[in-house]
Amino acid sequence: MIEVNRAISLERVIQEGTRNKPWIVSVKTSNGLKPYVAKIFAQNDIDQKNALCREVYATVLARELELNVPDSCLIEFPADFRSSLSETGKVTLKQRHDRYAFGTEYLEGATTYSPSLNTKDFEPYEIESIYAFDVVINNFDRTPRKPNILLYDRTYYLIDHELSLVYTDVPNSDKNLSLYPFWNHIFHTPLKSKSQYNTDKPDFEGFLESFRIMNLRKLTQCARQLEQLKYITDDAHVISKYFDSLRNKPGKLGTYLKASIK
Repeated sequence: MIEVNRAISLERVIQEGTRNKPWIVSVKTSNGLKPYVAKIFAQNDIDQKNALCREVYATVLARELELNVPDSCLIEFPADFRSSLSETGKVTLKQRHDRYAFGTEYLEGATTYSPSLNTKDFEPYEIESIYAFDVVINNFDRTPRKPNILLYDRTYYLIDHELSLVYTDVPNSDKNLSLYPFWNHIFHTPLKSKSQYNTDKPDFEGFLESFRIMNLRKLTQCARQLEQLKYITDDAHVISKYFDSLRNKPGKLGTYLKASIK
């Protein structure tokens, strides 16, 4: 389940490097007030891409696969919050999908990972697992231009997954895997280099074991909750079916991942 929390006050708007200009808002949580980054999607992103639900799904899946993502919640905007906004803020909220925002805890002082930084910030299995995760969720959006990885307190955090989890042909997992543009991924080059020149070649074993034993019921539970909140959640069934299709072919995913970095 994902928490649903109320926004209390708007702290500032993030202007740099983002299409939707997320808000940093103080949110009332079970552990007191905390700052969250609120992604308030355009209505088209909800209608055409199911963006909010996919952010929730990807967060659930990442945690099941032992990957780091910030604490998250759905953020609602009560009347007193709306009335406290500036006129610009009120107009912005009115122009977007304003029933809920997808919120991630604001990690003050976090830096965005860049290819110019050495991958020493990551353990080898972490690089392999992030790459493999993006392949299986069909995330095209973790590239050198847009890493979508935060570094905070010696830990990485994956963010921004609203464009993922779109599959062209669910019964044919091979087709989805073959269409993934792996050469664009931020970690493809270091993994390929390690595969070609190191004796300790990437084997993806840690990720593959987590993938084998992951509990997809948590995805179903979140989908039910989102359905109760009046979101369309048919895609959760598609995602579960696709993941099962991969798990029903032992060795297929590992073979593909290794072949993609040769």
